Amino acid sequence: MSGEDLAGLLVAGAVLVYLVVQLLRADKVR
Repeated sequence: MSGEDLAGLLVAGAVLVYLVVQLLRADKVR
């Protein structure tokens, strides 16, 4: 794997985690 591929995976993973956290927060608020 090249550095760019690894960076892309890290960014995608960070975005997924962020979205999941937002969903969990929205559920807790309700």
